[in-house]
Amino acid sequence: MKRGDVFARLYYLRQICWDRIFIAGRASLDDMPQLDRSIADLNAGEAWHASRHLEIVDFVWYLRYAQAPVVESPLYQQIEYIQNLWDFANRTMGGVFGIRKLIHPYKVIVKTASPINLSGHLDAYHRDRKETVKKVMAELEKKFVELASGREEAE
Repeated sequence: MKRGDVFARLYYLRQICWDRIFIAGRASLDDMPQLDRSIADLNAGEAWHASRHLEIVDFVWYLRYAQAPVVESPLYQQIEYIQNLWDFANRTMGGVFGIRKLIHPYKVIVKTASPINLSGHLDAYHRDRKETVKKVMAELEKKFVELASGREEAE
């Protein structure tokens, strides 16, 4: 079996599982007759178990091709490899990926630049689309670089 065939099969089976867990066109199962609801619950339960199995298969396939980092590798690669082994061990013992350890804390900073008035470019856009898009993209790039370098204050 070729490597691509394995992934095609995994994604095909994953889609079947999703289709059984989330029934298309149904926001709620409350109005289903009891027999249909029981069958839907059974199908969803089997699909959930199959999905967990698929995740393990996915992990095994990934770890099979992942090369353990050598001592000279950057620390983050070594940590990532160990984390993947930890995730695999947790999954095989019935755990979830959510118990993954964070090695370093994340701090998110959101900055915004002053807006680009696209309406002001509308007449030019109707005259020469290509040139106007080029100018607007250059303006966007300039604002991005200014913001990333700290030259423009966040609003």
